[in-house]
Order: sequence, then structure tokens, then C-alpha cells
Amino acid sequence: MAVPSNNREWRDFCDFDPTPDDKRPSLTLDEIQGLSDSEREAYNNRRIAYIYEERTFPTRDLVTIEKTARRLLRAAQSPSSVARRGMSVSGPVRTGKSTAVMNAGKRLDTRLRIANNRVGDPSYVPVVYISITPATTPNKLWAVFAEFIGVRQLRGRNSDGRMFDLIALLRDLGVRFVIIDDVQRLNTDRVAGAEVADSVKTFAEFLDATMIYAGVSLKSAPLFTGEAGKQWRARTVPIDMHPFTRRTDDAVREWRELIASFERYLPLPLHIPGSLVDEFDYLFNRTGGSIASLHDLICDTAAEAIDSGEEKVTVDLLETIAVDAYAKDQNGSDSA
Repeated sequence: MAVPSNNREWRDFCDFDPTPDDKRPSLTLDEIQGLSDSEREAYNNRRIAYIYEERTFPTRDLVTIEKTARRLLRAAQSPSSVARRGMSVSGPVRTGKSTAVMNAGKRLDTRLRIANNRVGDPSYVPVVYISITPATTPNKLWAVFAEFIGVRQLRGRNSDGRMFDLIALLRDLGVRFVIIDDVQRLNTDRVAGAEVADSVKTFAEFLDATMIYAGVSLKSAPLFTGEAGKQWRARTVPIDMHPFTRRTDDAVREWRELIASFERYLPLPLHIPGSLVDEFDYLFNRTGGSIASLHDLICDTAAEAIDSGEEKVTVDLLETIAVDAYAKDQNGSDSA
């Protein structure tokens, strides 16, 4: 499933649920070997699709983000004549920021639809999700918003006019939360970036929606630094996401629990449950504590276990799978 770029794709994301346990692929090795070639190929393809299904796990960071989102939702029920307090989610690459804010947005979307008795109503858009593109200008930003809600062209002689037309459209659709991802791409040191930052501030004030920002290392991102960034920092609850570590017993426990969560969804008849948890040090050294890198390594190895007929994930098989550049650069170090 691609990152949503319009409301239809956002609805697909919100409506998606992973395969329930009672429908997971669960044939024994003898049953797999008893299939015809075409049946085995179809079953293996089904298993690999199951392995790569998008799932979220209640990590400490994810729980914090969801609790903060719920508090912001409660605050949003009361009228406000100034820009509402929002949330900024920051961290290094491969720590799951986009997944976290999208998951929070999905839950907010569901709660607002239920609360307003508009479940399944396509004319109601309580949450908007967009991503900042490189070299964004105010007009390009408004165009991205317009694309999300299915409007080809905004009215207005200039950027401000188009912004206010967009605000009117979003209000009519019932927008209460706006998620802006990849905020680190917004360079306020450049004229265009500074104009976008000012426009987003005005946009948030007049729309009367709660803003959620996400990006890489936002503490050092131009939008949140310097004198101009003081106002942005004052208007958001900052949440910093970090790679997992092994620095304390609790940190090790959290890392092992995460591995167990991934291991639970391996439809491999010969895999020994808990065998990957026992290799938590090895997996940390391969991934640098990155949840995204761990996901990719385990899923890629599980797919290889199916293709090769090994039907279990072992260290020897893990060794044959390449990891991403971020994980390689970490070289097993415990990040802050």
C-alpha cells in the first residue's frame, strides 16, 4: 500500500485491517508438500503477502503518540479563537515516524466518524494527511492539499486567495486534524521555505484544526529552530522517537518484545517460536535497533525461507539477507 496522496487512498489505509489470526496461512509441512505445484505457488504467494502486511505494534513511542493524539482530540472539542496546540513527532530515519503519525491519524479518523455518526460517509473528511515535497512553495503546498480532497483547481488571484479558498473547502468537509509529514524538507532559510512556513501558520490559525508535524530530527530542522521557530515549538507537544537500545534491562525487554511481535506472524511450519528472541543481540547488531530495519530483515528472510523451502528463520539464513544503509552505518551501536 502506497503512502496516501488523496482522500480515497487515505480511506483505503484507514479501512485496511491485517489478516485475522483465524485466517492466517497455517498449513503443516506435510500439507504444503501435498499441494500441487500451482497450489503451492499460490499458497506461498499468500504467505509472503501475509508476512509483509502492514502491522503496528504498541511500542512505547507509539503509545505516547496515540495518548497525545487523544488529548488533542479532547481539546479540539472546545471552541478556540487562536491556533490550536499541535504535536511534532521527530527522530532519526527508520524509527517509524510516518507509520506512527499515520496510525494516530487513522485512530483519530475512526473516533471522529463514530462520534459524529458519519462512519462510511465519503463527504466527511476529519483527517488530512500530506507530505512536504522538496522545493515546496505556498502554491505547491495548497495544490497538494487540493489533490488530497479531489479539487483540481483552487480559486483565488494569488497564494493567499487560494489558501482561503482551500480553508473554506476543508471546513465544509469537517477537517479537524491535519498531518504534515517530512517537515524537515521545509527550509525556512530560503525565501520560498520561509513563505511556506508563514503560510502554514496562517493556514492553521484560520482553519481551526489541530496540526501534527512529523520529520527527521525536527529539533535541528529550520522550521523549529532560531527565533522564527520559537512560535512553532511553543505551539506543539514535542515527541522524540529513538531507535531501540540495550542500555538498561527495560530497554532489552522492549527490544525482545518487539522481536517476539514480529516472530508471531511467521507462517513457517518449521520455525521454532522464540528462537529469534534468543538472538536479540545478533538482531540488534544487524539493525542498530531500528524498528523499520528489523521489520525488513525478518520479513525478507521469512520470504527467502519460503522460496528456498527451509521454512524457518535462522541466523544462517539471516546472514544471507542484506540490510539497509542506515542499519549498516549503525554497526550495532546503542544510539541515544
